Amino acid sequence: MNSGTPPAALPLKRRVRKAWRALRRGVARVLGRSTDVHCVLCGQEARRFRPFGLVNPRLNAKCRACGSLERHRMTWEFFRRFTDLLDGAPKRMLHFAPEPSMAVRIDAIPQLLHLATDLNSKNAKVHADITRLPFPDGSFHCLCCSHVLEHVTDDHTAIRECARVLRPDGWAVFVIPMHGDKTFEDPTV
Repeated sequence: MNSGTPPAALPLKRRVRKAWRALRRGVARVLGRSTDVHCVLCGQEARRFRPFGLVNPRLNAKCRACGSLERHRMTWEFFRRFTDLLDGAPKRMLHFAPEPSMAVRIDAIPQLLHLATDLNSKNAKVHADITRLPFPDGSFHCLCCSHVLEHVTDDHTAIRECARVLRPDGWAVFVIPMHGDKTFEDPTV
């Protein structure tokens, strides 16, 4: 005889488990202990972020509400703490391969013209190759390039183009994934 739970009882057991978790969250909320993480991009608070990653998923990585990852939240915090992006002065920003969670937050900044660019993405306002940018010299106050350069064959030309379109007093953020001592380069992605 099988000592496990009969199949007919499983849905009820799942419903009870779900209700119990909701009750615990409600009690924690009333006691002021409901959140351990806060997404700086969308404002969502939760006990934890979701795991993310294909090979070795990182625990507590992806926001359940906006889908931001650690790198997006870290970049936003860098913008907020160490740049003049949010000072209210008119600016132009060039953003390569715009991540939806970042783009939504950046688009909401008053006085900022946010120009999202990519080769093929539907999220891009301008489709352009990072090694041949269609913008005049010194066009942008700031530039954001996250997880792009590892896919570019001629990254020296890409960086030279970024420097060309950046104003002399401008700033840029490049985020490149590192695995050990070398970057992971895969031009097929």
